[in-house]
Amino acid sequence: MPNPFPGMDPYIECGNLWESFHADFISHMALVLNRQLPSGFVARSESRCYVVPTERGITPDVVVKRHGVPSPRGTVALKESPAQTGEPTGVVRIVREERREHFIEVRSPSIEGTVVTVIEVLSPANKAPSHAGRESYFCKQGEVLSSSTHLLEIDLLRGGAHTVAVPARTLSPWGPWNYIVCLHRADTPEEFSFYLNRLRDPLPWVRIPIGAGYEDLVFDLQAVIDFCYDGWRYGDSIDYRRELTPALPPDEADWADHRLQAAGIVPRFP
Repeated sequence: MPNPFPGMDPYIECGNLWESFHADFISHMALVLNRQLPSGFVARSESRCYVVPTERGITPDVVVKRHGVPSPRGTVALKESPAQTGEPTGVVRIVREERREHFIEVRSPSIEGTVVTVIEVLSPANKAPSHAGRESYFCKQGEVLSSSTHLLEIDLLRGGAHTVAVPARTLSPWGPWNYIVCLHRADTPEEFSFYLNRLRDPLPWVRIPIGAGYEDLVFDLQAVIDFCYDGWRYGDSIDYRRELTPALPPDEADWADHRLQAAGIVPRFP
């Protein structure tokens, strides 16, 4: 089924499909890039890892202290003990999950394969305050911004905190927007190019620098979105009756329902 929206489908964000979509988008983008890159350059999907605690894995251990005495019911009653013993009140076991986030590195034809451009597609964890994924992302973002590598950040999520390198306060003159692509060129470190996108519009063609002596690639983000949506059948897995999170303003919600009706899809509000 083709993408019913001219740009990004906002329902992918609010379901349980984002992790799969993120991987599919990056995989296909790398494939298309390799068809466009000059001879010798290569685009590869790479990953970084971070660890987060999971609520599902928090379980209390039964701790029996030497200073405890059995009660008539067979349980353990703890006597008061001096603070100097260093005995903890209790122990909990927290299972930690390893998370991997994928991004793209464009490497030069040199023997070392120098990374000339990093392409990031933001995930919900990157935009969640106090999340380990956000801390991990900012660490990588800072490293790239202070290096000789170009950075292209693609934010296809309406929800979450502002995360791309261009400060949010500098974007107010351009009015409201839903999605953003931010480009930082290593050779002009104080400048940030950006592409703002509204839900009703197709995603932009963006420039991807690959180094001195080479012209920028001009890349069609919308074509990748549409290929992933149709090729991996996301439309068959999305519940279009569910409420969007974050919610759309009333006029955009009506517009979205009309788009779904025109595509023959049951809208959220029958």
